[in-house]
Amino acid sequence: MSETQQLPSFEPSTIQAGDTVTFQLALYQYPATDGWVAFYYLIGQGKKYSVQAATAADGASFLFTIPSAATEGWPAGDYRWQTKVSASGAVYTVHGGAVKVLADISTAAATYDPRSYAQQMVEQVENTIQALASSTAQSKTIAGVTYTQKDLGKLHILRQQFLEEAANEKNKADIQKGLGGGRTVFVEFRKSSL
Repeated sequence: MSETQQLPSFEPSTIQAGDTVTFQLALYQYPATDGWVAFYYLIGQGKKYSVQAATAADGASFLFTIPSAATEGWPAGDYRWQTKVSASGAVYTVHGGAVKVLADISTAAATYDPRSYAQQMVEQVENTIQALASSTAQSKTIAGVTYTQKDLGKLHILRQQFLEEAANEKNKADIQKGLGGGRTVFVEFRKSSL
């Protein structure tokens, strides 16, 4: 990172697998100058990672760096994180939240499917409904559950649940991009009789 680039001053909400992650935190109640040490913990998708922060150039803040060699094998998905500080035997959790790790497509297999689980399930359920409704199959299995023609009603409900989940994911992503949530709010103005 060049001298002119500003480091993020908060924990990341997304991490690109295979990239170096760097951010700086000013934890005013727990400055490095008072002997505090900061740690960032990440867990999810069968992975667990921790990094101890270095003291930043100002002497009080904490500089966190996760090398690309550490993130390159992280599976895409949702993770939980915590930032903790410690000094003289005292340990405090100062921040926590969720982070999404994005797949490194430069190293992904050709069969990698970038769609979310909900999007993939919509396709599987729709294919199952089509096969059972057209009688091209007597039964179909989705995620270990076998369905027959008698289960078409259940499959339509399942399809609707996954469609709603996929729509919610899209709305959340659109909001994060500043595009709005896709919901319309109607407002009516009336002339006051005052």
